[in-house]
Amino acid sequence: MRADYAYMKRTFDWANREIFGGRLPEVELRLGSAGRVFGMFRHPRADAKGDFSRCSITLSTRFDVPEEEVTDTLIHEMIHLFIYAEGIADDGPHGRWFRHHMMKINREHGRHITVSGRCTDKMLESDSRRKHRFFCLSRHRNGNTYITVCAQSCIFKIHGLMSGWPVVEGFEWFVSTDPWFSRYPASRTPKLYRIAQEDMERHIAAATKLVCDGKKIKVKK
Repeated sequence: MRADYAYMKRTFDWANREIFGGRLPEVELRLGSAGRVFGMFRHPRADAKGDFSRCSITLSTRFDVPEEEVTDTLIHEMIHLFIYAEGIADDGPHGRWFRHHMMKINREHGRHITVSGRCTDKMLESDSRRKHRFFCLSRHRNGNTYITVCAQSCIFKIHGLMSGWPVVEGFEWFVSTDPWFSRYPASRTPKLYRIAQEDMERHIAAATKLVCDGKKIKVKK
């Protein structure tokens, strides 16, 4: 399922009553379109504590995931709200007190909340927005193959850097709309991520091969 406002409101009210004992204040519930983070809690700066009118919880609508994951993500953000509303001084965004409440809720309510709020690979593959992602596949002298996903405006810059890199034996350019590639951030410099043979065979085989001469790039015929 994809998050929607009615589900968020219904689940927030249920979790506030059944898990948090009705101690959470009403905050704005939002739907967003973030591509790397599924859920987010926002609040004013520390000097404005108590001003819950500027607090909000946002869930991204870009991902089609099981209902349990949507619920767990919302409760994750509600733990942040609880810590903020109670004025608890934690030792980090997911510090000792956050983990304490998370594990307690998991244990007592059968949830599977995790520390990370970032999207899993499975979530990224369900991304409803199919963007064209340009990437370079480079073969290195150590025998490994690496992938670099880059911003379209930086293709020629990265092409030049790859061409002069002694450790690179060869490289090729591709473009794909496969959401699988969204797990790699679009970089402006050659950020290398080792890629397994099975992933190359499954995902890169369906990508469109490009030809680049450092000044122009086009589909290989």
